[in-house]
Amino acid sequence: MRGHRAIEACPVLIFALSAFGQPAPDVAEVLQKVKTTYTDISQYRLSATITEEQVAPSGKKSVAAASIKVTVQKPNHLNWEVSSSDAALITGIYVGEEVIVSDGTNVFWYLPKLRQYTRTPIGPLVTPMGTVAAFIDHIEDLLFDRFKHVETDGAKLLREETVPGGGSPIPCYVVEMATQLQKHFTWWIDKRSNVVMREVYELKGPPGIQSLTRRTDFTVAQIGGPIDEQSFVFIPPPGARQVEARKR
Repeated sequence: MRGHRAIEACPVLIFALSAFGQPAPDVAEVLQKVKTTYTDISQYRLSATITEEQVAPSGKKSVAAASIKVTVQKPNHLNWEVSSSDAALITGIYVGEEVIVSDGTNVFWYLPKLRQYTRTPIGPLVTPMGTVAAFIDHIEDLLFDRFKHVETDGAKLLREETVPGGGSPIPCYVVEMATQLQKHFTWWIDKRSNVVMREVYELKGPPGIQSLTRRTDFTVAQIGGPIDEQSFVFIPPPGARQVEARKR
């Protein structure tokens, strides 16, 4: 029995030590580094796949998914692309699939389903949210604003795990957080860059209440660093035609 108990204790000991026998990091320290990484950033490049599953009180499930690519250089340079028939549900933007490019002077808004685009001088009503800056705020709220406002109370470091990325696995800390409002977050945090590479968000209430699970996988997550100026050049796809922008 003693030998059996010793074997059972081994995973605890292994978890307490990271690679090369180093002590596991303090979860508050890990999350503080995440906060610092995402606070006051002026440029970034992200690619993400978001999958959302809702379970109705009846038990019926519905699944939605969308792919997002975004490059930002504040205050007014933007390249945003969202695809999938579920884009409107995932992003909260009524037009669904779209490409929006701002070069700092003009805003190009392309709708793939119509194969049409508009060109509008930068101003107050040039994106679904109004200004380019307001649209960037919406993007950040969707993708990462919570990473810089996280509370460490109740957070747990579950394990270390790798996720795919750029052709080679990315070593991550897996951190779990729960709130009193039945919200539950799990983050896969790149050990080297302190960037969140995967997030699973769960909202589960009492029986009879609709539940939701949203998973975000970042295949590209560049926070800061150089941004290619060509990212903000709009090249109309073959067959696309320019139309006059509607007054908003």
